[in-house]
Amino acid sequence: MDGLVHVIAWLPRPRRPGRALRPHHRPRPVAARLLHRLRVLEAGVHSRRRVLALPRRRTRRSRPRRTAAVQAAGRWSRRQSRRSTRASGMSDAYSIVGGMAPLLHEPTLVVMLTGWIDASGAAAATMSTLDSECNARTIAVFDGDSFIDYRARRPTMELREGVNTRLDWPDIEVKHGHDLDGRDVLLLTGPEPDMAWQRFGREAASLGVRLGVKRMVALGAHPFASPHTRQARLSISSPSPALVEELRMLKNSIDVPAGVAAVLEHSFHQQGIDALGIWVQVPHYISSMAYPAATVALLTGLNQAAGLRIDGAAARQETVIQRQRLDELVAGNDEHRAMVAELEKLYDNSEQQTLQGALPTTQFTAAEIPTGDELAAELEQYLRDQNDN
Repeated sequence: MDGLVHVIAWLPRPRRPGRALRPHHRPRPVAARLLHRLRVLEAGVHSRRRVLALPRRRTRRSRPRRTAAVQAAGRWSRRQSRRSTRASGMSDAYSIVGGMAPLLHEPTLVVMLTGWIDASGAAAATMSTLDSECNARTIAVFDGDSFIDYRARRPTMELREGVNTRLDWPDIEVKHGHDLDGRDVLLLTGPEPDMAWQRFGREAASLGVRLGVKRMVALGAHPFASPHTRQARLSISSPSPALVEELRMLKNSIDVPAGVAAVLEHSFHQQGIDALGIWVQVPHYISSMAYPAATVALLTGLNQAAGLRIDGAAARQETVIQRQRLDELVAGNDEHRAMVAELEKLYDNSEQQTLQGALPTTQFTAAEIPTGDELAAELEQYLRDQNDN
């Protein structure tokens, strides 16, 4: 009878204890069960791209899917870092040594970046003179990875008995010093950027504003049919017509490939900072060797353009010595004497014209003028003979 009752009632057999009633549902992380409205509230509180992605509901065999558009909270973002850097007045294009810019009084920024035309290395020699006589020290360094192609300008490895002790990187630096009168002087030195010239110009001008730069002066030197027996002449370039008229220098009209100094002239001018370039003429027949007279001329131009007073005694002494050697060389060759005499005549007669913007022309034909290489070779041989004697 009891067995018959069980058959009719069809009572289920008791299951094994501890088995889940819903085998296809497992406990999930708490984050997956957050309400949608709570997530919307969180999105309104946190800044953009700082909200955690909600895990998708999935089966046990499915893999989690990454939400690319949302960044995990607490993760560093390059874009966010750059925005916050700009907002605080800093820049990722350069770094200030010590983290704090010095307090300066209307400094003059002198620019000479190697890589473009620099006849006789006159502009580089002038910057070297400024560096030593102003006791300049580095206060800012531009990010080389942003502006320099290290395949073209490779760092120098210092190897000592097999040990790679250090790497000397070609840095673009800003240095600070003082002239003889105690004026603040800034020097922008290093290699000319290989890329991103417009960005470099903006960042350099921004740094100039931060440092309170009053005037930017770029230096350069180019070969010209001028005699070594006359004072080296200076020419000016500037986006400001008023500044061009202010200084009594050559005002040329010509279309030529530009260096980064021309970019800096416009970048600083757009920031309201006086900007100009000073170029010195180097006699074409000695443009491949040092010409200290050009350095003296550039130092004089800096005094005229910005009031900087630099001694430059060593350059003046070297100028006297070189002038004597050149005069002796020219005196021993009739062709050279005739050429220098003609260049002197043109220089003297055209002095007033060149100050008004006109360029002198020579009466020699191309076949009659000795090339700079020919004269340089003779001068080098002459100097070797003098040293031997």
